[in-house]
Amino acid sequence: DRYEEFLGIKSQVQNHYNEIAIDLQALYDGKAALELPPEELTMPTRNQVIKSIVKHTVLGGAVGLASMIAVFYVLFHLDGRLHSAEELSHYTSSTSMTYESSIRQKRMGFLARVIAKKENNDLLYSQKDALLRTISNIKNQYPDVSKVMFTGIRTSSEIASIKRTLEETKGLGLVFGIEKNILTSKEAFDHLGYYDAVVLVERIDKTKVSLINKEVEQIKIAGVKIVGTLIVR
Repeated sequence: DRYEEFLGIKSQVQNHYNEIAIDLQALYDGKAALELPPEELTMPTRNQVIKSIVKHTVLGGAVGLASMIAVFYVLFHLDGRLHSAEELSHYTSSTSMTYESSIRQKRMGFLARVIAKKENNDLLYSQKDALLRTISNIKNQYPDVSKVMFTGIRTSSEIASIKRTLEETKGLGLVFGIEKNILTSKEAFDHLGYYDAVVLVERIDKTKVSLINKEVEQIKIAGVKIVGTLIVR
């Protein structure tokens, strides 16, 4: 989808370029006309000159804006990083829940929250709500699963927060473990075989898609299911 959007922007830029080329040709024709003998010259009126200046100013601004949008799109959306819940669901074949980190939640303004919801189909949960929904999905969809690893958590405060929420689900008969990323932590990787299933925790706009694919590959090799994903904004 992002590639198709990129092609659309590229087509718009090309159209603007063609318009500029036509206008430049008109300028060259005008220059050639000025080289005619004085008696054959037809000088433009004041209104024609003003309209021409306005036209080319607006056209130049439009081309500049389109070019800037194309550059920013390439830099920030085709950078090989995770940008939406749909992407993560596609790579892991599981349900994704997006939640706001407690630090970012305090910093977010109204516009930032609207953009965040737009990126995630208007679904943006608190950490607790996302965890409880994920656990409920696991219980309903995977009745054979009893031991679940949450992997990819980075900070100690986030680990403590997740542990507090998981303690509320003790009565469900599930055993949970919280580990660091299995690609960077040997201890987490060694513990992988103890669990029946994994919930991946990834960071939007930061995690490389190539690393997600490697995680999925390692988990499948270990014979463990991916039963959910959490995206931290």
